[in-house]
Amino acid sequence: MSSELAQIQQQMLNAVTGTSTAVQECLQSGPGCSCERGMDVYRNNRRVVLKSMLSSVYRIVAQIVGDDFFQALIHRYVHTQPSLSGNLHRYGDELPTLLRTMPEAAGLPYLADVAALEWAWHSTYYAPDNADFDMARLAAVAPEAFARLGFVLAPALQLLRSDYPLYAIWQRHQPECEVEQVDLGSGGQCVALWRPYGQVQIRPLSQGEFQLLLALQQGASLEQAVESLDSLTDGDAEVDVQAVLGWLLQQRMLVDIRVAV
Repeated sequence: MSSELAQIQQQMLNAVTGTSTAVQECLQSGPGCSCERGMDVYRNNRRVVLKSMLSSVYRIVAQIVGDDFFQALIHRYVHTQPSLSGNLHRYGDELPTLLRTMPEAAGLPYLADVAALEWAWHSTYYAPDNADFDMARLAAVAPEAFARLGFVLAPALQLLRSDYPLYAIWQRHQPECEVEQVDLGSGGQCVALWRPYGQVQIRPLSQGEFQLLLALQQGASLEQAVESLDSLTDGDAEVDVQAVLGWLLQQRMLVDIRVAV
């Protein structure tokens, strides 16, 4: 690609996103269509595509706040958050952050966590596939080395913790749900999202299960992950470690293992 062509393409991108009008010097108006009008078509198409993307991801947020608020929300997002990737499915990850800072959303303090859950669902769906783990490798680990075992977990696995009943809110907004109201004061919830066979799954986690999985996901050995439970209260720290590991294996969330020296 020539440097001149690359410069024109950058100018075109800047013009479409509204950061510059320099590209208009390279364009010619035609009969019935000025350069500015032509650029407006590109700008509008960009806005429509990005807003459509956000609407497809944040459906529960839209249900909670109503159409007028949601349209104003995604309008603000599109005008303040440029797309930084050629992959459209990566656009929208900062909307939970926007909700946490918007005075208009202060009356719905759980809303940003709901948005984070919906983005996690989206990210899980589009995460890379992972090959099945060879169980023979796990069986070959010496018993005395098991505590030093580290687990590489599937890229699709997402873990979230909220001060609000996040899983209950998610259930409330599913088509088959008959629950009419969620008690927002019932306490926080942790959830896991994963994609074992092409379909995104979600389940609530105890505080201990969340802590154990998070430590493993961050690279801790099994021994270190179990020790991290000491930071929890007695009730929350009660975890069936063997059951959690079995769940990881059954749901195809184990990618690799390593033994620390």
